[in-house]
Amino acid sequence: MNLTQNSYTLLFVEDELSIRTNYVAYLSRFFATIHEAANGNEAYRLYREKKPDIMIVDINIPQLNGIELLQKIREHDHTTRSNSNPTSNLQIKNRIK
Repeated sequence: MNLTQNSYTLLFVEDELSIRTNYVAYLSRFFATIHEAANGNEAYRLYREKKPDIMIVDINIPQLNGIELLQKIREHDHTTRSNSNPTSNLQIKNRIK
């Protein structure tokens, strides 16, 4: 299988280090630039600094949960794509194994 990286930037938000590490390792096959955050406040700071094209956000993260984070971002930005659906995240986790 020939994998090519795209030019999109990704912000991956997950508080569990081992899960985050595995996701980023897998996703780095497809994205040249991946930013990581362990909590909602860090994610919001990185979002403001880096302006990622796509975000994958865990719902249950500390400080500012995933839903609150996306609501805060949507107050000013309706173009950044995001996924906070646990079912979709589960499908990705199953592919990583």
